[in-house]
Amino acid sequence: MATGPHLHYEFRINGVHRNPLSVTMPPPEPLKGAELAAFRAATAPTLARMESMEKMMFAHVDTAKAKKNKRG
Repeated sequence: MATGPHLHYEFRINGVHRNPLSVTMPPPEPLKGAELAAFRAATAPTLARMESMEKMMFAHVDTAKAKKNKRG
């Protein structure tokens, strides 16, 4: 029974459960051309949001440090 939302992950080869850490996979083919452009377009909004959150978090840390240094 799950305590909340979670990801269920299974790795099977020919219907048989396998440990994904012990299976050697072929190297992935890099995305090129239209596929790469589509990937970048699809991920750009998420990356932008992550970057803005990162800036906000570091700005908060920098502000906290500045206040601490001001106090002595």
